[in-house]
Amino acid sequence: MLPAVFLVLALTVSPDQEIPVRHAPARSEAITGAELPPLPPDTAAPSPRMWVVTLLDPECPLSRQHVHTLNRLRAVFSAQGVAFVGLFPQFESTPAERETFRQQTGAAFALAGDSGRAWTRRLGGTITPEVFVIRRDGVVAYSGALDDWAVSLGQKRRVATRHYVREALEAATSGRLPATRRVGPVGCRIE
Repeated sequence: MLPAVFLVLALTVSPDQEIPVRHAPARSEAITGAELPPLPPDTAAPSPRMWVVTLLDPECPLSRQHVHTLNRLRAVFSAQGVAFVGLFPQFESTPAERETFRQQTGAAFALAGDSGRAWTRRLGGTITPEVFVIRRDGVVAYSGALDDWAVSLGQKRRVATRHYVREALEAATSGRLPATRRVGPVGCRIE
């Protein structure tokens, strides 16, 4: 398989610049586990009431750059029963490669391969990084971009102004669906 292609440009967007957000339809059907392999456990949330599943690629710079934010979210929300898992949809992903990714990025959450891309296909994932907030009942409360830091490939804001996953977790842990259910992710296409 060819590594993900990522074009790096030295473009920056100022925090006050308005950038159109790409919204895609939210998933309406629930994710069921009958046809899916189990997710690896997150030691910080041993009895999860919801999961944050992020599709990652060790060759995608945005996957690597978002790990710190995912770690911060895990530190805040794991006490509320939110388990964090990073899945690698590449067919050749090995435990050694995932451990190298963990060591290089400092990922504090569980990492696993996505054998046969079962989770990636069921969630409709197409980009890395792409984040899914899944409630215990299987409803995908949110899917898409982690935040608005990456505007497009190679174009980033100095700081994120919208924190989509954090907002979704705040709503979902309070028993509500988030106001924003889907924002198109920016990153490397899953091939």
